Amino acid sequence: MGKAPNGQGSVRKIKSGRDKGKWRVAVVVGWTADRKPRRRTGTFDKHADAEAFRRELLAEKAAGRLAPANQVSVAGHLEQWLRDVVAPNRSEGTAISYGYSIRNHLVPHLGSVRLSALDGRLVEQWLATMVRNGVGDRTRQLAFTVLSASLGHAVRRGDLASNPCDRTEKPRAKRGKIDPFTQEEADWILADSFEGPNAALFRLALSHGLRQSELFGLRPRDVDLTAGTATIVRQAVEREGRVVFEAYPKTDSGNRTLELTDAAIVLLMEYRKRMLRLGHAGRETEFVAPEGGVVRRSTFGDRVWRPTLVRLGFRHRGFHHVRHTFATLMLGQGVPLHVVSRLMGHAKPSITADLYAHAIPTQVAEARASANRLFG
Repeated sequence: MGKAPNGQGSVRKIKSGRDKGKWRVAVVVGWTADRKPRRRTGTFDKHADAEAFRRELLAEKAAGRLAPANQVSVAGHLEQWLRDVVAPNRSEGTAISYGYSIRNHLVPHLGSVRLSALDGRLVEQWLATMVRNGVGDRTRQLAFTVLSASLGHAVRRGDLASNPCDRTEKPRAKRGKIDPFTQEEADWILADSFEGPNAALFRLALSHGLRQSELFGLRPRDVDLTAGTATIVRQAVEREGRVVFEAYPKTDSGNRTLELTDAAIVLLMEYRKRMLRLGHAGRETEFVAPEGGVVRRSTFGDRVWRPTLVRLGFRHRGFHHVRHTFATLMLGQGVPLHVVSRLMGHAKPSITADLYAHAIPTQVAEARASANRLFG
């Protein structure tokens, strides 16, 4: 369409320039003090998206929520973006996580700033303040990502000419040290839990490299003991004291089907018999907490994992190091890198190689020995 009926804005196809072929939306949402029209604009790849944006602007205008861009605060913009863009289009866990970041790390420092006045200098000052306040690397990274995404939306709506975060260096997070268990230690962990309620969970973690969140999000219907497979399609994560389930996108490498080891199948069968005896036949997740319900990462660490390490006399390290143990031992046994990467659910083998470089020198030495045998 071109120009809509009077007061309804317009959607036009751009015929030249950098955005040629895209669709440009323009809606008059008010008037300046000298009676010049104040427009909100946006550029979209698809006509349908442009039309949806035009209708959204008209609805906001009718509800009286379109203040002049130079009067909108960062807090107001973030609230609107979270409510109208994030909540309807992202997972519940993502919306909760973004909301926490906005309330605790963005609004207290930048909320009162006018959106039109926000620049790279203020963003850098905010990041420096978080460092001085001892905010962790990952938390700063997420807060920056949230701010950048919201400002990108403001640019697309025509509220900002450019995104200040594009000219600011993103916070870097130091990668935690990988501290895998040895084969002997892994065997002791399995032996210690063998006849206990966590035998199947520990076996699945050590012999298949599942993430902790994947283990706790696994559903009974995702585990086919007849076929001997487990299909990973979601994870359980804690957000502000709540456990929520997040589905992996269909194109995400996290989606994968694993062939279970014989021992894992036997232990899962025994676990399911135990669950039937305890009255958990209709449980939502494969593994349940002692009192029933979803296993929480925080309580699992305190009640199950830490006591296990103390009992065995092992130094403490997080349960995620069990996953590191699987990858390290598999690579050490000569399993090809791309296979380990797929089993781990990594997006690409280079991620696996970067994380587990310590396990690859053995294979390099074996390759050299093979070259010597072949070519002298």
